[in-house]
Amino acid sequence: MNTKICKVCKIEKDYTEFHKSKFCGGGVRNTCKLCRREEKKEYLSRDYVKAKQHQNYLNNFDMIKKRTKAH
Repeated sequence: MNTKICKVCKIEKDYTEFHKSKFCGGGVRNTCKLCRREEKKEYLSRDYVKAKQHQNYLNNFDMIKKRTKAH
């Protein structure tokens, strides 16, 4: 009874195969856990994400160094 179709793989799955979300219909996300994991891997593998993280690190280097020293 509690099934939903993943918008990515188009397979009908049980609600336990989806992450919870109070903003999406039925209280679960529209993509299943497996598809979401693949989407996240692809996003994090992109070069611009890594470049942006590295730039933030360089911009905040002094603050990070002070915080690390305090510990």
